[in-house]
Amino acid sequence: MSYPQLKTAFTLFILLFILLGAATLSFAAGGKIKVIVSILPQAYFVERIGGDRVSVQAVMPKYADHDTFDPTPKQLIAISQADVYVKIGLPHFYFESKYVDPLIRKHPGLTIIDMSKGIAPLPDDPHIWIAPHTVRISAMNIYQALAERYPSDVPCFKKNLDAFLNDIEALDVKLGTLFEDRKGAAFMIFHPALGYLAERYRLKQIVIEKEGKSPSAQYLRNLIHQAKERKIPAILVQKGFDHKSASAVATEAGSRLIEIDPLEKDWLTNTWQMAQKTKEALGQ
Repeated sequence: MSYPQLKTAFTLFILLFILLGAATLSFAAGGKIKVIVSILPQAYFVERIGGDRVSVQAVMPKYADHDTFDPTPKQLIAISQADVYVKIGLPHFYFESKYVDPLIRKHPGLTIIDMSKGIAPLPDDPHIWIAPHTVRISAMNIYQALAERYPSDVPCFKKNLDAFLNDIEALDVKLGTLFEDRKGAAFMIFHPALGYLAERYRLKQIVIEKEGKSPSAQYLRNLIHQAKERKIPAILVQKGFDHKSASAVATEAGSRLIEIDPLEKDWLTNTWQMAQKTKEALGQ
């Protein structure tokens, strides 16, 4: 073999070594099921159901915006090398439709779990991971897909699922009680993250940002009018997002800002905390 040929072969070997190493960096050893999810709350769901049988990694970091987030080459390689990918599954969760869908079409051996299957979607709101009634459906979707691919682990998955469903039901009851006397009340939020929560407990969500775009001056004036008319005491804003428009409305309406974090991994605790803050922000 000539020197140029040896050099080319060596370069290809190094590239292959790097790619294989990058693909396995995210996962623990020990023969666990390698699961990739889009966001951290999904990791919580999979871990609650899969238990010790799964090793889960989220692609999007906290405070990332699914409209603008770009995965790294390492992350794309890791997706292709996983056993399972759990999708949010809605077309307006743009990170998946832009990056994940084209990639998984090239890897037919990858098990895809669509968390949104059976959920009636809200326009421009992919946040199905927040409300208990939608998470209940998503948990069943995850369980059924894992059980089908890994039948020997069904007893473990089923036991974990039942415990998780009990926690979901208990939270649903708590939230129903929390909002029982506020049906029809409105809250204002910058990013449309709590639509499914509002739908479940008969609240009205007023959104500042529409379709990922900053509000026009006319729309801002309308929001200020609504905030004053409904006596909105606080406006919900999401960590990692620009608060400029929300601050402008709050200043003019005499409201304050309250931060929430829909991408926190501990879904059970975080959803209860967000619900309490939502009640605090409710006007008329």
